[in-house]
Amino acid sequence: HGGPVAGRRFRLRGARVIGLVNEERAKAGCAPVTADSGLTGLAQDFSEDMARRDFFAHTDPDGATPWDRAKTAGITGLGGENIARGQATPEAVMDAWMKSPGHRANIL
Repeated sequence: HGGPVAGRRFRLRGARVIGLVNEERAKAGCAPVTADSGLTGLAQDFSEDMARRDFFAHTDPDGATPWDRAKTAGITGLGGENIARGQATPEAVMDAWMKSPGHRANIL
């Protein structure tokens, strides 16, 4: 675990990404999204799992998909998953996602 400082940084960056997502959604005439504590926890756990087991993919080494992980966590109605690696800022993450048709579709 990264401790309280890493956790705070994760939350701040996550909030910035949600803000950027909503900017893009507004440009496209879509309603804004809000943070969900269940999804945020699921994302944090999966991010830590990817780091711990040294993989980067939507399907984990055990074959679990985003929908499998959501179901295990008691989350229903998951529409999609966007993951990012290597970008230094939330703005760089958003730029990469918006240039990817699949990630862009998840956002909009």
